[in-house]
Amino acid sequence: CTKSKQYKYPMISSQPIFDTYHGQTIEDPYRHLEDLEDSSVISWLQTQETLAKETLNHLSGRGKLIEEQQTLDANNKGNIRSIKKTSKGQYFYLKKELTDTDWKLYMRENLNSPEKFLYTLAPIYSEKGYRIRGIAPDNIGSKVAIRISKSGEEISQIITLDIRTKKLLPEIVENVNPSYGGIHWHPDHSGFITMYFPFTDHKDPNYSLESKAMYYNPNQQTPTPIDVFSMASAPETTMNPEDFPYIIM
Repeated sequence: CTKSKQYKYPMISSQPIFDTYHGQTIEDPYRHLEDLEDSSVISWLQTQETLAKETLNHLSGRGKLIEEQQTLDANNKGNIRSIKKTSKGQYFYLKKELTDTDWKLYMRENLNSPEKFLYTLAPIYSEKGYRIRGIAPDNIGSKVAIRISKSGEEISQIITLDIRTKKLLPEIVENVNPSYGGIHWHPDHSGFITMYFPFTDHKDPNYSLESKAMYYNPNQQTPTPIDVFSMASAPETTMNPEDFPYIIM
């Protein structure tokens, strides 16, 4: 048998941090790795990258594998995700061709109808590093909430497209994270509920605490969100700051 190669992996020391949730203390020994401005973290990541490249570059048959992957990529016309169906049978989805740098919004009136292009992120967003992360059409297909965020960030913005005019509605929803609970349109299609986070700096000890289920009306020129469910609006509940009070409709 052949002896496996022993790699010298880069090491980094732990810096334990303790948090208490629901009366239980949780240890996180490597949270400092989230600080991508820390020089020791940057050095550790760079050393990891160097080791990975050196290892991959010396794989036998690597060139043949790359050629096969390039052949497969040449036959791939793109990817589709975030497929959503409305009560009217419409389909909304994100599509990304091989030459695209970001996802684009499309729709079909039904499975047999032709594809319609609806929206691609405007330069005012894309030039700042924003990318489309997901969509949520209302139940009759008149509006689509589009979640956008910068690479590596969980906190997002939501912009809303009017399908008839193909124009964005006035309100830009900020400091939200639909990963918790999603985006849920009101039955009358006037607006939606999603999770708002008052603390958005991941270095802040309060980051992700005291979140709120907020209602937003994207037609409003001046944003006036409504606190639907939170510690503040429902003090009679037993919610804690770390709880996520999301609502599903």
